[in-house]
Amino acid sequence: MLDIEDVSISFGEEQAAVSEVSMHIQEKEKMVIIGETGSGKSVLLLGILKLLPDSADVKGHIRFQGESLLDKKKKEMQKVRGTQISYIPQGSGNGLNPLYPVGKQIIESIRRKDKTIGKQDAKARMLRLLSEFGFNDVRKIAESYPFMLSGGMRQRALIAMGIAADASLVLADEPTKGLDTERIAMVIDAFSKLQDKTLLCVTHDLRFAKAVASRITVMYASEQMESCEKEEFFEHPLHPYSQAMLKALPENGLFANMGFAPPKSGEILRKGCHFKERCPYYREKCSQEKPPFVTMGNRKVRCWKYADEA
Repeated sequence: MLDIEDVSISFGEEQAAVSEVSMHIQEKEKMVIIGETGSGKSVLLLGILKLLPDSADVKGHIRFQGESLLDKKKKEMQKVRGTQISYIPQGSGNGLNPLYPVGKQIIESIRRKDKTIGKQDAKARMLRLLSEFGFNDVRKIAESYPFMLSGGMRQRALIAMGIAADASLVLADEPTKGLDTERIAMVIDAFSKLQDKTLLCVTHDLRFAKAVASRITVMYASEQMESCEKEEFFEHPLHPYSQAMLKALPENGLFANMGFAPPKSGEILRKGCHFKERCPYYREKCSQEKPPFVTMGNRKVRCWKYADEA
């Protein structure tokens, strides 16, 4: 359904925010990209939707259902967004318009794709969506303004609005960011209702990824470090960065031996492996050459530890 091939995104002379990322997302697949802040996850989503500023230089190929998104004009992309590809922004549901009731915003999304649907039919679908996403008094919620709802309720309403037009591909950016444990559980439950949708979601929340994903892609400092089935990632991660992230989970002892912060210097990233400054398996070759993204069975990993064995 969505093919991303050798996509790089940069802004001026700065180090690329996304470097040669490739992935193939099949229909109804749930791909979750994980990685810390600054890894390029959100920039990639905005690049797919062509919502980056004019200063962005996007290279590579992005195809949706066989058609190039990067070749589409502004008006053509406006027809794609919301109707064929929906986007759920981050921020505790703050993507909702504060000036309109929640129900009206969902109805607008429904009628945007199908202008022949009547107001009453659209309203009925809106109320049904709110009910499916765990709201009890759906008519009261529909008449409420976003500020009248909690963060978790706004996020669920935003997800409902994101799929209201029945888009086949859903992009979601940090849907659990800033939410407490109870509200995260509500968002996870909301995403579990998207079984007939194709999902590309970015997050730094490993527990959310484990609950929602079918496949995992790990990004670090603009690059893909690992890509595999969810079970493989959580049971047997290959890349040292993946291993460190899992060790840092509370149930694994909150231990992570990879320094205090990712590299910020373009000079550090210019040569060799981007993770070399924090890697416990570092060797001289890691500073000299960039490791390839090698295939290991049905998964891929970017690390000289495995590239030399392949």
